[in-house]
Amino acid sequence: MKISQYKKVTVGSRTFYIGSIHQKKIDNDIHKLIKSRYQKVNKNRNYIIDSLINHITFNSKLPEKYCYTVIKIDIKNFFESINTHKLYKRIVRSNILNEAAMEKIKQVVFSKKVKGLPQGVSFSSLLAEVYLEDFDYNLKIAFDEILFYSRYVDDILLIFNGNHLNQVENIVDCIEHLLKPLNLTLNRDKKLEKCLIGAGNTFEFSYLGYEFSNKMSPKLLTISVAENKIKKYKVHIEDIFNKFHFSNRNDSDFYKLYYSLRNLLWITITKDFIKDKDLIYGFSYNYKRINSFEAKAEFNAKLKYHIHRNNYFTRKQKTQIYSLFFKESVNYKFNYNKISRKRMLLMMNQLNITPKYAPGKNPKNIWIGQIFKELYT
Repeated sequence: MKISQYKKVTVGSRTFYIGSIHQKKIDNDIHKLIKSRYQKVNKNRNYIIDSLINHITFNSKLPEKYCYTVIKIDIKNFFESINTHKLYKRIVRSNILNEAAMEKIKQVVFSKKVKGLPQGVSFSSLLAEVYLEDFDYNLKIAFDEILFYSRYVDDILLIFNGNHLNQVENIVDCIEHLLKPLNLTLNRDKKLEKCLIGAGNTFEFSYLGYEFSNKMSPKLLTISVAENKIKKYKVHIEDIFNKFHFSNRNDSDFYKLYYSLRNLLWITITKDFIKDKDLIYGFSYNYKRINSFEAKAEFNAKLKYHIHRNNYFTRKQKTQIYSLFFKESVNYKFNYNKISRKRMLLMMNQLNITPKYAPGKNPKNIWIGQIFKELYT
């Protein structure tokens, strides 16, 4: 299937290609094939963050007698800058994918409608990893003092033993040199993040949506949420309340607001029916490594503002929204896959949804789909 058959969706400055259910199943099969043949492991954000924390702390404490140098950079226009001809030649030389997979990949990566690799196609991220295999290897052996290296798609974080702040430009130039054969460059328009950790230095840097600092205590690592991510969640909260504000504001409209907020803020577990596995998301899941209550306090204040700003919420409705507030050291969770039929039917009644049934299919799976369609379309 050609890329022209995918739905084109633009979000900000980025364009994504969304396939039909049938297309997604084919793409997922190719994703699995590439993953197994190239022995690629999906990069797990939580694993990377845990590894980062373990490298710069000991029993949650920062080093006092020595320091680390942190450099954070990113690759400019990563997916669209990938040279698909070089990528395809690399895959052909490896000779480990079957003819059907190669034909599908060819249709996607050699489209005149797309520059580079199309974002949104499930196997694009793995092809990008294949493309950067040599770069990752060469970077690790280029620097003797490197303590920690991580590249998550286009975001690169390096941590060196000792103070190397006076060598940052040389390090960046070396990375640029390693990227040149791949027709990639670093994003020089974005401010380079650099700092020293330990030995009494005050520091702050962000990576993968987290912010790392020692602002709570000079000797302890503070893990919070990056400011730009907090703003995005606040915009989502604002949008949910605005949707209710301009609705009929009846009971089903309120429950749309309530369940949308809960899905956004709590650990939410549902089902990815295409990949047949649990789908987990929500702020409390995406940022479960934080040890600062700062972001959660801001969200509580945002919810409280909307409760008291609008005089159309009943006392019961206010109480229900208050029940979503964050509490210290507590991460609330809601698992759609494990709730009873009775509870799910109650939710559907609250949302004014008529339950559907289909022969040979688990009705709860159908109902989950109905609930999410009601909340997000």
